[in-house]
Amino acid sequence: MKRRVLKNVALTLCTALLTTAFGCGGANGDQAPELTPTPKIAENVKNAPTAEPKLTTSVNLMADVDAGKAEIAELTEEFLNAQNRFAVKLLQTQYKSGENTMISPVSAMLALAMTANGARGTTLSEMEKVLGSGIGIEELDKMLFSFVSSLDTNEKCKVHIADSVWFSDDADMIRVKEDFLKTNAKYFNSEIYKAPFDDTTLKDVNNWVNKNTDGMIPSILEKVKKEDVMYLINAISFDAEWKKPYDEAGVFDGTFTNAAGKKETVKMMASEEGTYLEDDTCKGFMKDYAGGYAFVALLPDEGVSIDEFVASLTEEKVMKLLNNRICTKVRTRMPSFETECSFTLNDGLKAMGMPTAFDGMAADFGNMAYDDGNGKICIDRVIQKTYIKVDEKGTKAGAATLVAMMKNTAFIIEEPKEVFLERPFVYMIIDTENFLPLFFGAECSVK
Repeated sequence: MKRRVLKNVALTLCTALLTTAFGCGGANGDQAPELTPTPKIAENVKNAPTAEPKLTTSVNLMADVDAGKAEIAELTEEFLNAQNRFAVKLLQTQYKSGENTMISPVSAMLALAMTANGARGTTLSEMEKVLGSGIGIEELDKMLFSFVSSLDTNEKCKVHIADSVWFSDDADMIRVKEDFLKTNAKYFNSEIYKAPFDDTTLKDVNNWVNKNTDGMIPSILEKVKKEDVMYLINAISFDAEWKKPYDEAGVFDGTFTNAAGKKETVKMMASEEGTYLEDDTCKGFMKDYAGGYAFVALLPDEGVSIDEFVASLTEEKVMKLLNNRICTKVRTRMPSFETECSFTLNDGLKAMGMPTAFDGMAADFGNMAYDDGNGKICIDRVIQKTYIKVDEKGTKAGAATLVAMMKNTAFIIEEPKEVFLERPFVYMIIDTENFLPLFFGAECSVK
């Protein structure tokens, strides 16, 4: 499989590593290294929020230790299947009957994979099973780095992905391990911040998310809890024009019947596309962006509710639909819509198979921080916020995922097809090389 290289974008691997924040050895005899170099503090923090270009009290640490450069690897079928499985299951755990739902599996995956680099034992094995269907974390790091590196971006189709690790400057609360930071800097280009974890950190974190989602997610945190010791954050923004925009004649007032059976007057967009999807429960189409991405719409058949359809989704079903796509004329109608969602993913991730990471007594994140004998570190909450706007010009979508760690004290068919999205439907934004969904949603009501 040919790999694309990002055009005009070089992934500069962050070498931001902690020097002075590593304390003495832990109670278990795990000795913290003594690092003498004074950290270089960037006055103008890279990717700092537009509204406030300088962070208030959070410090971006630049150490002399080189994290090394990761190499591009061939994406395996095992990895691609695992990512699609994670995407489907995550959507199913967050979907609520009749409610608009949109998640970013890629954002959640990157934030949780960074976190998994600090896990050990049962905690790690559960996370590996959920995130990679058993793929080891070292291999998953390589695959995720290669996937992100392959994503195309250009003037008409802008994709931006950023990651960061924030940890408390209180050495009595946490002493972070250097190898953990080095791994996340190497494979995720993570920015590393040492912060007081007070109201100033709340402002800095939210500004960072706002900046890296192009303002689509203004904030991710409501407050900094006194038990919080680390945040691992991913942000993703997508801003793309249609390859074939809707013309004025194709935009009109139409009717959308929502999940409750009520009719809504909406702005409907009509076009003729060239890719048709179909199986025994749905039909759909693909509409290309001006880059290596496409919008995929799946309309359940009459008599199949949106609830039933979402519940029936599997990675095999999704991949079969995409792999068996038909090149043909398809008349389409799609409502212009705008949706924003906010989730706490804890219960869903536990149900998917990683409960130990949230257990203050059983979680083992010994590869993340030194054990001082005064309480374990575990995941307190995983928050994701998403936004999408689809109109006649194109699509803007953004997502941010925050993991808060706490310390526990093809063939041609002549006759055209039709897919009119005039009732609830499922949609994805995929990259058209690997068919992995960056965004995955169900639109139940346009109003």
